[in-house]
Amino acid sequence: MKAVYFCLAIALELGFQTIPSDALPLAKDEPVTKTPEVKQTQYQLQITRKPVNGTVKSNGVPRCGVTDFEAFSVFPGTPKFNKNDLTYRVRQYTRDLSEATVDEVLRRGFKHWSDVTPLSFRKTDAIADIEIIFSSGEHGDGVPFDGSGGVLAHAFAPGPGLGGDAHFDDAEIWTTGNDGINLEIVVTHEVGHSLGLGHSNKRDAVMFATYFFRDPFMLSPDDVRGIQFLYGRPVAPPGTNPTQGPLPCDPDVFMDAAVRFNRNFLFFKNGFYRTARSSSIIPVNSTWPSITSNIDAAVEYSRRRQRRNNILFFTGDQYWHFTGTVLNSGFPKPISTLGFPSSVSKIDAAMRVGGRSIVFFVGNQFWRYDTLMNQMRGRPRLINKVFAEISTVNAAFSHNRRFYLTSGPSVFIFSGRRLVRRFEPQPWLNCE
Repeated sequence: MKAVYFCLAIALELGFQTIPSDALPLAKDEPVTKTPEVKQTQYQLQITRKPVNGTVKSNGVPRCGVTDFEAFSVFPGTPKFNKNDLTYRVRQYTRDLSEATVDEVLRRGFKHWSDVTPLSFRKTDAIADIEIIFSSGEHGDGVPFDGSGGVLAHAFAPGPGLGGDAHFDDAEIWTTGNDGINLEIVVTHEVGHSLGLGHSNKRDAVMFATYFFRDPFMLSPDDVRGIQFLYGRPVAPPGTNPTQGPLPCDPDVFMDAAVRFNRNFLFFKNGFYRTARSSSIIPVNSTWPSITSNIDAAVEYSRRRQRRNNILFFTGDQYWHFTGTVLNSGFPKPISTLGFPSSVSKIDAAMRVGGRSIVFFVGNQFWRYDTLMNQMRGRPRLINKVFAEISTVNAAFSHNRRFYLTSGPSVFIFSGRRLVRRFEPQPWLNCE
């Protein structure tokens, strides 16, 4: 994919200037009177009185037109909304997706931020705190878009007039997957600007200046720190436990499930998950909305010619098949359709083995499933007959021809049948 600028983030708090008289307003009853000044001194750029449509670092990587920062940043003057209940309105939709699809993507984009703050967002047809449009070229704010492959969108920091508004370049091809520009990723980034966040230099952060596709997609710890710096943590209802999921370093917490997925590792516990590259605790149903129960087991699933970001989730006597975050048609299904007898009511753990097999752990036994033949291979075997020192498995995955099995408080690493190492899971989860 051609490299693109993620956005043009615009601060309204400083350096207002009047739009030229020939600039078109967004609507007759809502004239646009202000555009921002963006000050940037990085990479020998001159200070300008108009937004910079993207810069190039010394290594040639395209960037958004704002100054680079250490980790998360906020706009000068730290602008933010002075209320927690915010509204948004779509003034003009894209031609690439149905209105219902755009509405759902926007809901998810806003939810990423409301999940970790006291903020709430409501769609309205009236004038809103955050006005959203899809347009191309000159679109009435004095900051024209540059066509396909350049600046994807821009947003205005909280403030009067255009404050909080987000505009998306309709010259791009907007999609819900990776065959164009993923709208959820860009929406979440732009909403971050609308709420007052600048850019981050953390590559795994949603607020990183350069767009790249990620699935699953989630906020990074840096994003969470930034938005909570502005608005604080979520407010728990009276009488509830304020802890947002299990603490990642709690010595009494171990995994319900683990899976290697899309070049990362996901760890599940009590309806939440985290990745090996992040310490954020995320509700499962914020990424996979149709999953409302705890995850018992998860496994990467693919056949010939299939993309590798397919995953199976097991909860109780049912399983779900997702491609990325999209549920495949006909699911969930009972686990009996995989060939399990009626005596099997849940899967304890699952892992991919080789190119065509999945190993399922149930009680003190394991089953082997052939993904090409779509059937079980042979009869179940006792776990401790193959994996020494283990009689039950809580979570499992394979990586670099090794098997990682958790049983009770310990992680066991096997190379084939040979036990390589046994240790407690805290170091593995990046705890100190």
